[in-house]
Formats: sequence, structure tokens, C-alpha cells
Amino acid sequence: MTEELSNTTWKFPITISGQTIGESWLKYLSEVLKNGHLYFDEDVQIIERENITLQIQQHQENDQILEKFADQHLMKLYMQKMKETYIIPELNASYGQRIYAQLGVNQFDWLVNRLSKKQETKAATISLLLPNDPGPRIPCLTVMDFKVRYNHLYTKALFRSQNALRAYGNFRAMFWFAKTLGDVLNVSTGELTIFISNAHILRSDEKKSNDIIQAWKNTRKNSI
Repeated sequence: MTEELSNTTWKFPITISGQTIGESWLKYLSEVLKNGHLYFDEDVQIIERENITLQIQQHQENDQILEKFADQHLMKLYMQKMKETYIIPELNASYGQRIYAQLGVNQFDWLVNRLSKKQETKAATISLLLPNDPGPRIPCLTVMDFKVRYNHLYTKALFRSQNALRAYGNFRAMFWFAKTLGDVLNVSTGELTIFISNAHILRSDEKKSNDIIQAWKNTRKNSI
């Protein structure tokens, strides 16, 4: 982490690749800790890192990193947020509401229809934002884009903001959504590419985050 105004590493674009959600998440979290800068959100201190692109190759059901380091209850909540059309109280948000009932439109069905009629389309894109968005929270996940190429469904997404410590919940839910869509279209699930405009962790979570990264490094060292 840097606090020097002259150090602008925190805003240089970077691409992070990983084979699994767990590996990608911890590389991502490590980058925020290493090159983020100290900033604030109202009266809360944060460590902020901008302009990150993540490429996640696959989702494994038995992801050992997630089994060891992720909050299992939080993962369930994030899956609910993607699936359900009601506000999840603990998160005060619902992506499902904005996907399946956005201004009376089921955007999942819209994607199926568009990709079924023209599989090579470059316009299978949905927005979770609304003009003059009423909330209760402006969604962090703002756009999802889908391309079918060589019988694989590739998913791309934009987050305006994301808490890197909890990001695995979003990634897992997005792979679920992509697989569900791919199954309907009878295509395989391809990689997930995510652009995060503003990645951050709470300053109060800095020690917890560093402890996770160190434990992961120790695990890797012991397995060699």
C-alpha cells in the first residue's frame, strides 16, 4: 500500500489471470494490498486500486482455496443476490431483481432469445443500471456481456466498484449464471473476464486480508 501522492501505481491498468476463482481472487486481493493507495469513502478508510482486469479460466466445484479461505455463508448470500428477485437483507441488494425483472423485462430470457436467433451476435449485453437509479444501492455489477465462440459462452462484466476481500462471491455467482445460460443454449462455459473500475478493501480488513494471503503463500510453499 502506498500513501505517497507521487506514486501512481494504484491507477495503472493491470491484467490478472488465474485458472480458478480461488487463485484469481487471491492474486487480485494481493494486488490491491500491494499497490493500492490509502483513500476514504465518507468517514471510512479504504485501500483502493483502480483499473484491474481479471481473467478466470474456470470454476471448480471443489475449489480448495475457497474451501479453506472463503466465508461460506457469504458465498451463499452472493448466490442468492444473483438468483433472487427480492432484496437480500444482509446485502441490501439484488442482482436477480435487475436481471429477471428489470422494468418488466426478463433479461435472462432476452439473452436466450438473442443468442438462439443469432449465435454469433456481438450484442448480447445487459445492463443492471437504471437512469436516475433508485437503489436502494447502485449496483456494483453494472454490465454483463456474452459471446458464443467455438461452442463456448464467454462472459465479460464491468464492476464500477468491488470489495476485493469478498469478490469470490461475485465470481462464483457469475459462473453459475453463465453455466445456466450456456446449458439452455447447449454450449460449454468459457472463461470469465471482469473489469473492475474501482477495487478496494476496508482499511479495517487490511490485517485479515494480509493474513489470508500469507496463509495461502505458506500453503503453496509447503506443497512444493
